[in-house]
Amino acid sequence: MIWAELKKLKRHYLLPLSIGVVVLSSLLALFQLTGAANSVVGYLPLTDGILWNNITLTFPFLITFFGSYLMNREYSEDTLKNNLIVPVSYSKLKFAKIAITVFATFLFIAVSFLCSIVFALVLQYPFNLADIGIAFWKLLVTGISCLIAVMPIIAFFL
Repeated sequence: MIWAELKKLKRHYLLPLSIGVVVLSSLLALFQLTGAANSVVGYLPLTDGILWNNITLTFPFLITFFGSYLMNREYSEDTLKNNLIVPVSYSKLKFAKIAITVFATFLFIAVSFLCSIVFALVLQYPFNLADIGIAFWKLLVTGISCLIAVMPIIAFFL
């Protein structure tokens, strides 16, 4: 079921659009950092800006939208009846949708992390391996926290 959901997702515009939103959120953090007067510039402040944009603007919206859209697509395209003809329980179908949402969340976290490294390289901010580890850990924990926070909404309305 999970593999089938990934194949359906690969053919749809939702994943590239969501990744684009994560990149734009990271770009917004870059503009906020470089445009603010008397702001401390560097890799960790850039990552903190990306982190705050993710946790307050992007991730709750994207995770809820992504998970809800996966299930709503079955109703809007009228494919739920085809899935239920095959001997697959509705709970397995819901689990596959939730698993894909978790996978997408980790993908969003990875894209945010890569954006922080690319922007720091472009702007020539000094950073070391410890800074990268701290930034990855912060982005991972906040991304998982956002996922846990919105998962009851997604699971309840599936």
